[in-house]
Amino acid sequence: IQSGAMVTLAVTITNTGEMTTTVDQLQTSLAALAAASGRAPNAVAASCVTPISLAVAEVHQCTLVLQVTGQGGQELQVQVAATGSSATGTAVSATNSTTIQLETPTNDDEENEQRLNRTLFLPLVTR
Repeated sequence: IQSGAMVTLAVTITNTGEMTTTVDQLQTSLAALAAASGRAPNAVAASCVTPISLAVAEVHQCTLVLQVTGQGGQELQVQVAATGSSATGTAVSATNSTTIQLETPTNDDEENEQRLNRTLFLPLVTR
């Protein structure tokens, strides 16, 4: 994928613990997601809006679309982290990442309409 292309991150957050959990913050290594809007500075669109309340075994799915930039040949490590707390106030967190390889553009490349889709799973454990 080339610099300037869109990357869609499908985020799946699962409460694998023993009590209700609330995700207060969801961040990417590219930028923090604002709780009010669910948008990061590089985000084109996002459905990951916090807070997210999860009952035991509940799964929440959302997406984040980012525009990636960098030099051709560069590898970008994109990390997504969910942090929050259980019903008793115990801190919980989960992190996952994906690597995106940026290609060097050539003179033959047309308008950059490339898209890349990645899925990240974030299991939250509370006890």
